[in-house]
Amino acid sequence: MLTLLRKAHSRLPTLSPRLRLISEHRNARVITTTTARYAAKKDTTVKTLVHRVEDHIHSHPKHVARYIFTEMNRVLPDTSPSAVYEGVLDVLIRHKRLEEAATVVQRMQKEGIFTSNVTDAKMIVMSLSLELPPDVPAQDLIVRLAMIVKEPEYTEKNLVDLLKIMDSFKTERTFIGLIVESFRESRGEEYTPRVELVPAFVEAAARAGDPEKAFEMVERVPTTNTNKRKTSINIAYTGLLTALRDTEAWNNEHVGRVMRGLDERKLPPTVHIYNLLLSWTIRSEQWLSVMPLYEALQDTDAITPDAYTFGTLLDMYESFRYDPNNPRFVAPRRIYHDLEYAAGRKNSAMVPSTRLMNSALDAFMHQRDYAAAYVVVNSFAHLRVPLNSATYYAVVKRVVHRMWKDIAHLRKVREGQVKWGDRFLGVPFDKVELSPAVVNRILFLVSKDKCAVADPMYLVEGDGKEVVDVDVKENADKTKNESAGTDTVKYEMPSMEMMESVDPPKEPKSGYNPTPLKRLLRRAILADILVADGGSDMEAAVKGVSKTIVNAKAEMLPARGS
Repeated sequence: MLTLLRKAHSRLPTLSPRLRLISEHRNARVITTTTARYAAKKDTTVKTLVHRVEDHIHSHPKHVARYIFTEMNRVLPDTSPSAVYEGVLDVLIRHKRLEEAATVVQRMQKEGIFTSNVTDAKMIVMSLSLELPPDVPAQDLIVRLAMIVKEPEYTEKNLVDLLKIMDSFKTERTFIGLIVESFRESRGEEYTPRVELVPAFVEAAARAGDPEKAFEMVERVPTTNTNKRKTSINIAYTGLLTALRDTEAWNNEHVGRVMRGLDERKLPPTVHIYNLLLSWTIRSEQWLSVMPLYEALQDTDAITPDAYTFGTLLDMYESFRYDPNNPRFVAPRRIYHDLEYAAGRKNSAMVPSTRLMNSALDAFMHQRDYAAAYVVVNSFAHLRVPLNSATYYAVVKRVVHRMWKDIAHLRKVREGQVKWGDRFLGVPFDKVELSPAVVNRILFLVSKDKCAVADPMYLVEGDGKEVVDVDVKENADKTKNESAGTDTVKYEMPSMEMMESVDPPKEPKSGYNPTPLKRLLRRAILADILVADGGSDMEAAVKGVSKTIVNAKAEMLPARGS
């Protein structure tokens, strides 16, 4: 059916001979068909038909085409054909029923009925979301759409509806800006748009390289305290900042003007505006400006940080090492505490996801704060978020990389230097032969039924066992044989190939068990302690692992009932 739809491109109203001629002669006047003027004829019969089609799409999404034509045939003898066809087309476009819409258009053409400019515009947006035939340049469709919205008969309400369609089809923001600018320019300099259109016009002007015009439009909006105007102004400033960021026209003067505009209207910035400010500040590496922004956000009772807020802040800690002695930086553990607190509030906009939790893991693993990473891994369960291959990769990659680097790089041998990697593996560095088998052995040990934190992660040749190549993904819950006996892989883990895959791997429906990662992190914490105290007391170091984790939990998790 998609093949039919693509073939139908050549017969869609946007590409009919009439419109092809207009596309070739861009300055030609857009033709308005008399059949398009059906608004007065759109009686209750058409409205009832539209509601029935919409209900059918919701209840029987796989059987739409036959129902549509049956219902249309039932009402057509007594109702304006244009009104019937356009009413049904509007429903199909809004519900992204592209195949059925193309079929309806084909039938209209057979009967000699043209669509209106209003429907043409929506069909163009729909067409641009598809793979166009080689002989149909997208530029021709864009020019046609720009000409439609310039028509005097094309109303603000039509544009509002079109923008909703564009949003649902995820039309490029630059393209949207071009169409909105075409509409605005055709209305003249004195034109004042209805309040709900202001955000679109403001963003379009900024994307067109005229931020001054954008500011003037939003600043002309009356300051009456209606919710509609407040919402429109906030959305307009959000779109303005987004456009300035995307076009690299952002500067402190523009930011100051936005904040002054909000302050003069006594409007607190929305979380979206704070997110844009935080994102730009971090992107431009103005690290010392992050904390004042975050404090201001936290002090605003009406605003709750969302997943984007916390994700942006946590991503920052992959760019540098946090200095706990510098009070001008936000502590990453504090950010995670606030994340947990926001997620625990009733009706919170902060909904944790695997991606967000993986960002937290990446941040703490980059900081080598293994106790904090342990708390994050342990929190997947109570936040009801599944672990995936990327979760494992965030931990395994950095632990293995640090171990490998410590073993492979130069060290002060005469001074008896002992590195973290030595303590992690549990053997002297000169006994280690680095290979992929070493990594597989580590993954195998932490996936077993039992694994003590004090057990070495490396087996020295000649001790009665040898390192084996283990695939803990394919052999979960199966017996693995070694020269010295039998071990069982209890916990399924993604293979290294899955973790490093560019394409998204196939994940288990229930996610992965966190136990292997928690074991890796406990061993990493143990290595930290052994390096710090010289490795003289293993028993004390093992107890220290639990104490370190308890302290991290107290700092990162809100008290129950708070």
